Amino acid sequence: MDLLDRLRPRWRRSDPEVRVAAVREMGARDQARLETIARSDPDGRVRRIAIKKLEDAERLDGLARDETDEDLRAFAAERAREIRTAVASSDGTLAACEAALARLSDEQSLAAVAMRAAHDAIRHAALARTAGDRVLRDVVRNAADPMIRSAALARIEDAAILRSIAVGDGRTDLALQALERITDASMLRTVADSRTTPKTVRQRARALLPTSAGDRAPIGMKEGRARQLELCLAVESLTGTRNLLGAAEQVHTVQAEWADIARDVEPREDMARRFRKACDEILDEAGSLSRRAAEAETAKRALRENLAARTALCERVEALDDTAAPSALDNAVAAWHRLAPMSGDLSGDMTGDLTGDQGAAVARRFKLACEKATARRELRGAREASQAKLEAVVIEAEALAAAEPVPAEKTWQALEARWAALAPSAAEIPDAFALRRRLESAGEQLARRQQEADARRREAQRQNVTRLEALCTRLHDLANAESFDAKVARRELQKAEAAIADVGPLPPSERRPEWVKRVSESRDQLLRRLRQAEEADEWRRWANVAAQEEIIGRVEALLESNDLAEGTRQLGRLQEEWAAVASATPDKAQSLWERFRTARNELRKRSDAYLAENLEKKRALCAQVAGLAESTAWNETAEVIKRLQAEWKEIGPVPIRHAQALWQEFRAPCDAFFARRKAHFARLDGERRTAVTAKTALCEQAEALADSTDWDATATVMKRLQAEWKESGPLPRAHSDALWQRFRTACDRFFERRSRRDELAQEALLEQVQAICDQLDAVAATLAGEDAPPPEQTGKTVDEAWAAWLRLEVATLEDAKALVERLYATCQQIAAAQPECLRGTRLDPAATHVRREKLCVRLEKLVDAAPEAPRELSLQEMALALRDRLATNTIGGQGASPAQNTAREVERISASWALLGPVLDDDARALAERFARARDRAVAK
Repeated sequence: MDLLDRLRPRWRRSDPEVRVAAVREMGARDQARLETIARSDPDGRVRRIAIKKLEDAERLDGLARDETDEDLRAFAAERAREIRTAVASSDGTLAACEAALARLSDEQSLAAVAMRAAHDAIRHAALARTAGDRVLRDVVRNAADPMIRSAALARIEDAAILRSIAVGDGRTDLALQALERITDASMLRTVADSRTTPKTVRQRARALLPTSAGDRAPIGMKEGRARQLELCLAVESLTGTRNLLGAAEQVHTVQAEWADIARDVEPREDMARRFRKACDEILDEAGSLSRRAAEAETAKRALRENLAARTALCERVEALDDTAAPSALDNAVAAWHRLAPMSGDLSGDMTGDLTGDQGAAVARRFKLACEKATARRELRGAREASQAKLEAVVIEAEALAAAEPVPAEKTWQALEARWAALAPSAAEIPDAFALRRRLESAGEQLARRQQEADARRREAQRQNVTRLEALCTRLHDLANAESFDAKVARRELQKAEAAIADVGPLPPSERRPEWVKRVSESRDQLLRRLRQAEEADEWRRWANVAAQEEIIGRVEALLESNDLAEGTRQLGRLQEEWAAVASATPDKAQSLWERFRTARNELRKRSDAYLAENLEKKRALCAQVAGLAESTAWNETAEVIKRLQAEWKEIGPVPIRHAQALWQEFRAPCDAFFARRKAHFARLDGERRTAVTAKTALCEQAEALADSTDWDATATVMKRLQAEWKESGPLPRAHSDALWQRFRTACDRFFERRSRRDELAQEALLEQVQAICDQLDAVAATLAGEDAPPPEQTGKTVDEAWAAWLRLEVATLEDAKALVERLYATCQQIAAAQPECLRGTRLDPAATHVRREKLCVRLEKLVDAAPEAPRELSLQEMALALRDRLATNTIGGQGASPAQNTAREVERISASWALLGPVLDDDARALAERFARARDRAVAK
């Protein structure tokens, strides 16, 4: 690949693979460039990819008109149809969809829009322009809109297509609609007999058969033969007619009627041959005439298409500009020669393929267009060569502008001379101005870099002068400083010697000898001060001897006392003091250093052992405390940790490198335990405060139930409250005893009352009985006064009191005998005061007399029928009786004896007697005495 090819964009390179890759990388923003590539690229594959990337239907239409390659022209047209179909089917604006639909003309695209368009109006408009029955069948089968399907079905006229819809595997409703459009009986029979057709469709086809076949009665033999003869003569009469196509249409009609009659009447063989011969002659002549007409029309159309294609090639070549690829003209010439001639005479000349003035004119037009295109291409080649040379100069200039170091001025002047030599030929180059701007930009960059280099050189000179000034200042300051550092002074003297040897770059205004002299003077001044400092250092070393001996004595004293704690604390300080007086006179420096080092090393050794021992002790404490971090023995563990902390303080220091980590190792478990302990006691406090609330509520519930008489239910609740008391957790000491005594008192009160529930019930019953007696006493007292109540009210009160008395079943209570006697006495007193008040009540003497008499009779009969008391058995008789009971297994299971039965009956009768109330008149008292005598007799027996 040459330099010129490298300078071109990738889509204009000579390698088609590079162009293919470049075109594939283009997108929606490169539509204009893609159109240019699709028109001018010499490689058909590149043009196809560019056409495929185009998204503008108008551009694709232009390519379809101008492209000479049949395949690419068809591909561009198909691509334009796809884009317009997609636009018309989209949910964009209605105007855009209508504009895209208006440019579509092929049946398949219109059908696709009718099936898939988002707008209802677009779907119906596309369907209205769809004409082919087969295409309409596709719409019926694939459209999602039921209205579109129905409208498309209504427009189908071909019976065969209607039958295919009816017997297909599509929707049943569409099949039935198609079936309604079929009138041919044979097709209806085919649908009715098809096994793959849905049952509903087959049934409907059978229902339509009679209607389609008609109700024509079968024709007779004589009438049929006569009609067949008429049809045969009619066909023969058409032979020789000039309107063969009309005659063919009549023959088809006659053949249909012939076939209809032949189903009922078999024609004679000679008549059938005669009819077929006449039909075949007319149909053959009509077919021959149709073929000749079609061939003539085809020839005319081919001639028109040939002329149109040649005219299009002329327009295409005339439209080629100087940017077109060289192969575009070659392809057009090749396409011209590939076109068929307009006459049978062929010749080698390009104009010999055409006949007539029109063909010659087109040929001359094409030749002239080719010559002009060739001239434009040659001119473009010359311009491109000149442009390549100019671009080479510009590229070299740009490389020169960026070169390191900055090139000389003469190199740039040579480039400008080459550009001036090429400038006259650059007048017609479109990019000449841009290349000139690039050259000027490179010149400006180079000039800017030269200026920057000059500025850097001046800056280096300025910085060197500043460095020399600073060096002289430092030398002077060190020479006059109160605190003198010999090492710094020696370093600065070395820098001064280097500066004197090489002063460095200087501005033209500065003189090199003057700077050498100035630096030399500053150096000599510092050198004199250094010599003075060295002499003073000798005196200081002599004075340090005594200080070193004193430090050595202190170290040796620590060793002799063996106070390791103090030695460990003093060791660092002694080392610092020695460093301050480390220099001594040469004759004693080494011996004093050896003494100090020996004593210090021994002290350090002992201190290290001491620290190591402390380290082991503290590690042991860490091991002990590590196991206590998760302990729950809060008080005991807290005491242990406090004791370990005291031991930690007593042990002493450890090596510094271990101190922090060891302290964290010891402190972390302690902190963890005390944090857990604090949280535990805080949680306990919270739980105890919660327990106070809960147990107070339990006390209130127990106190509310303490006086309850619902013994079983309350006992269950009390036991549940006692269980909840145990589960609610411990109490704070300040509340524990008081709440417990309160709860226990309430529980004990209930259970103590529960254990005495029978006594309490009896006391409550007696209290109610006492109230009844008091009520009747009050009534009896009122009867003695003047404001006595009427008998009816008195009777009602006595009757209600007696009913309450009976409900309480007082007769069963042994402690109520006195109250019973009191009640009876009160009732007798009331009966005596107002005898008529008891009339109609439960205590009415007249009503109870009969019942009392019956009870007396029952009791007397019972006494009379009761057996005598058995005599006492002897021991032998008792043994025999026991044996009989054992034999019959009746011990413990023997029924009650007659005496026991009699006693029970007496008790029942006595109870019934008590229910009758007190004796209130003489007759009742007589019956009471009679009843008492009978009862005494029964008891005696």
